This record gives sequence, C-alpha cells and structure tokens, in this order.
Amino acid sequence: MADTDRDLTIDVSGNTASIATDYLFVNGISADAAHIQLAKMVWGTSAEAFRVSQSTPLPVNIYSTNPSTVLGVSGTVSGTLNVINSGTAGNYVYIRGSTGYQLPVTGNIQGITNGVPVGVTGTLSINQPVIVGGAGSAGITVNPVAVTGGRYISSSTDSISVTGSVSVSGGRVLNAVTDTVSVLGSDLGGKVLTRLYDSSGVTLNSTSNALNVYLTNAGFTATVNVGASVGVFNYNDIPLVVAGTTSGGAIVVKGENGDAIEVTATTPLDVNVTNDIDIDDTAIVNALTLESNPLISRLTDIKTNTSFISSLKTDVTNGNLRAKISEITRPSKIASGSISVTPSTTQVRTNTPLQVGITLKANSTNTAIVFVGGVSLITNPTDGYPLEAGESIYIECNNANLLYARSSEGTQRLSFIGS
Repeated sequence: MADTDRDLTIDVSGNTASIATDYLFVNGISADAAHIQLAKMVWGTSAEAFRVSQSTPLPVNIYSTNPSTVLGVSGTVSGTLNVINSGTAGNYVYIRGSTGYQLPVTGNIQGITNGVPVGVTGTLSINQPVIVGGAGSAGITVNPVAVTGGRYISSSTDSISVTGSVSVSGGRVLNAVTDTVSVLGSDLGGKVLTRLYDSSGVTLNSTSNALNVYLTNAGFTATVNVGASVGVFNYNDIPLVVAGTTSGGAIVVKGENGDAIEVTATTPLDVNVTNDIDIDDTAIVNALTLESNPLISRLTDIKTNTSFISSLKTDVTNGNLRAKISEITRPSKIASGSISVTPSTTQVRTNTPLQVGITLKANSTNTAIVFVGGVSLITNPTDGYPLEAGESIYIECNNANLLYARSSEGTQRLSFIGS
C-alpha cells in the first residue's frame, strides 16, 4: 500500500523524529510513490550560518554561459535600492564613465535636506555652460548651495587654486578701454597682501632670509656700521689671498711667533739675485783694507788660532774622529688629540711646533680611507698617503700645521701624538 502520510518518521536512538516532506512528480514517477523533503536554506562560511530571510537574503551572482563571466543587471527597480561595495565595509562605490571619458551628468546635483553635503574630489571637468538658478537651457543646472555642516572658507587660513585655461563661453569679452577689474585684499580694501618665498619655500624676511637684489648700472648711497674688529675667513681653511693696490700703501702681515711668518713651499724657491748691488761706504772699505783697523787684527788672530781646522777636517774625512754624546735634550711638550675628517680638507693642527715628529693613526672604527699629506691635498683629493682603519704613520716635521687630512667618503676619525 502506498504511503499517504506527508511526513517521514525516523528512529533516533530509541526516539522518533519527523521530517517534513511533500508529494510531487519526480522524473515521471507518480506522486503517490515519492516524498520530496521540505528544507530551509542556510548560507555563510564554515564559522557562521545565516537563514535566508528578508534581513539576510541569499547572495546571488548572475553568470553567463561562461562560468567566469558575471553578468550585470539592467532594467527598472522599484522601491528603495541600496548599492554597497563588495569589499570591506565602508568602501566607496565609484561611478565612472567609459574609458577616457567623463561621466555625463544632466539635471540637478544636490544632497538631501539637512543631510551630508555632496563632496567632489579629484578633477571636475565641466564642458557645458553652467546655468545657475533653474533649468531651461542645455547644460548643467546648479541650484543655490547651502552649507549644512563643516565651516566657511577663511581668507587667512584657506586658499583656492585655479589651474588650466579659463574660457568665457557667454556674455562678452572685457574691453580694456571701458571695463575695469578690481582686486580686493583680505580687508576688502585695495591692498593685496603678498608673501615672497625663496626656492626652498621659506618666507623672505628682513632678518635671516632677506631678498637678494641685483643692481645694474645704478648707483646708491648706503650707511654701513662696521665693528671695531672685523674678521675675514676663507672657505674650508683655504689660504686667504691679500693684495694691495698699485702705488698704494704696503700691507703689514704678521705671524703668530713674535710676528714671524712661516714660509713653506712645495717646490724649491728661487733666491738668486739677478741685479747688481753697489755699496759705497767708505767706513766699510776702510775697515776691510786698513791694517790699523781693529777688524784686520782680529782676522789675523782668527787665522792663527784656527790652523788646526785643516787637520780636524782630515780626521773627519778619514773616519778617525770619535765623539761622545753626554746629553740629549728631550722635547718639553707633547701634542696629542683626535679630529674629525670629512671629504673636505682639514688641517691636523694649527701652529704647533715639534722637535721630533708626529704619529698619525686612523681609528679602528673608520669605514673609509683617510688621506694625509701636505698642503697639495687641498686641491687634489687623493694627493696623500692612504690610511685604512687601524693603520698609522710617523712623520718627521717641525710643526703639525704642515699636515692636512681628508676622507674618501663620510666622516672619519684621525688621532695624533707628537713632540
């Protein structure tokens, strides 16, 4: 006998449970022979489950015959339609035109009453005439705009930039003879406040960042206050050239050691005298020629008392002369320190007399080569002796200011000790 009960009863561990079904035709089998189960749909990930209802409808994608192509939906939708982004909640839904074209907009663009104003970001291109205050002609109608939130634009804190070409498609062109254009400042007066900036964006002022002005073929009178002591320094310790004027007064130059000036040269100095010097002094001539003059008698005594020099010379030449050193005078001062060395030439020390010499050592933590040498290192970056990290060199010289140093790159350290 065919089953006539729409529900199926199953045994569950000694108890019974009912499964709701209905009778339908399935593959041509009569309704009296088959049960069709009634089920509610649930959707969601493995960690969640949502019953299909009006509040949690079943998500559906519409595909074409190609399973990889999702079809769009067209037609008329009645009632309220919410459009949301399929990505993270809160993302924007973008409305765009076709590739390379703006989205055409006709009619009114406005927000809702007491709602959030319509914001426009990016580039806004208007290719049609703009008609303010109602429709009636082709183009975009822009109704009066009311501010429902935010703040008003302030001339002291805000700025509006207009870029590109601005053209007039209606009205008439201004005439320079009959029309005038007024530009008002922030106080609605005739003065427009303007700020000047340098190339780095810093505002020009009268103290630290003044405006540089070049004067061509123009003279001016200025009052300049100069201090009692004026110092002149050259860049990067390069010697400062001082020259006088033709037929002017001599320039007095003094050194640091009792006004003595130390003179050094990288090549031999020419000290030959090319001009004849005539000395006409009777007293000097008489002192050298008259036998009655004390100078002659003193020279005679010297000749007599130095006769043994010739034999002393012979002993020195033949190696027969012996000498005994009874005492060596040691230096009374030691100069030591450490300096930072950069790719710009640095003098090891200012005027520091030495009797023996000086030892230079590149610090073990250096990351680049340090070159040491003479004054020629200023003009030639590699004209020096290279010291890698931890290396040292001893140099015999009479003053530490003869030595210069520079690094191949970055800031390095150079230590020294001398006497």
